[in-house]
Amino acid sequence: MIDLQQFCAVGDLRIYLNSTWHYKGWHIASDGWMLVATHNELFSSPDTDGIPESTATVVDGILQFDPGARQGVPLSNIVFPQGAPCARCGTRGKVWTSFCPDLEEDWEICKNCDGEGYLYHAAPQGAGDKECTCKLCLGAGFGNCNDLMEITGYKFSAALVHRLKVLPELRFFVNDDGNANFVFADGVGALAGRRQ
Repeated sequence: MIDLQQFCAVGDLRIYLNSTWHYKGWHIASDGWMLVATHNELFSSPDTDGIPESTATVVDGILQFDPGARQGVPLSNIVFPQGAPCARCGTRGKVWTSFCPDLEEDWEICKNCDGEGYLYHAAPQGAGDKECTCKLCLGAGFGNCNDLMEITGYKFSAALVHRLKVLPELRFFVNDDGNANFVFADGVGALAGRRQ
């Protein structure tokens, strides 16, 4: 079974994106850039409250995706860029935070935490509930969220595509608008393209 929480946002103002949710018999995770949905007939739950109607309309389109005769691009055919290990998490894709003891209370920006008030540390294996997805590399463990890669002539966040590698039998279908739908064993999803 796939842990969908890894595809959720962290600290997004759209509360429903920070955890998985249920919609029309699907178990869904999204971070605003991608959506991953699994359908398991043995697992049913009522629809989650508070999903905006505009989001529901977009999700309906994603859930109804049918590749038809299109073959798609299997994961094995996707060439990932060789990025440097993430400066924040190493290659782990997870971090834990601590309060910055040096945060200045005046108008000067602290050089240690860049004014955020938190220090980020690579999460050791088994850090459990203290760890969260690294926002710099989006959990990929390499590069950063601005590194792009090309799939059939369109650009996508390399970190986001890398996160999708855990989905079994993944196949991409890049659309003419530069976005992609994908199918995998037990589910469907979508990934927004990047324009530069």
